[in-house]
Amino acid sequence: MENNKLVESILSELALGSLVSPVVNVTGGLMHKIICAETTTGKYAIKLLNPAIMKRSDVFDNYKVAEHLEGVLQFNHIPIVPALIFDGKKMQCINNQYFYVYNWVDAIIKVDTGR
Repeated sequence: MENNKLVESILSELALGSLVSPVVNVTGGLMHKIICAETTTGKYAIKLLNPAIMKRSDVFDNYKVAEHLEGVLQFNHIPIVPALIFDGKKMQCINNQYFYVYNWVDAIIKVDTGR
C-alpha cells in the first residue's frame, strides 16, 4: 500500500504506537481516504483528506465550522465518534497531507427502508 510510510509517520508523530497488523483501506468514502490502523496502543481510523479539496480557498473555514458542530453535538450528549485532539487541534498535517484520527468503532450500519 502506498500510504504505509505516511501511516507510520502519523503513528510515530502522534505517539499512537507501532502497527500490529497491516493497514487496511476502508471502503465507502467518496471524497477522502480512510485507513484502519491497529497499533500497540489501540485501533484507529485515519481519514486522509483529499489534497485537491484542501487547496480550495474556503476549506479551512469549512472544517473549522464542522469541528465546532462536532463539539456542539458532544456537548449535547449526542453519540458521535469525534476526531482525536493532538497538540490542541483535531486536523493534523504531515508531509503536506491533512488528516484526522478517530478511535476505531466496530459497528453495523442499518438502513431504514421505510418498510
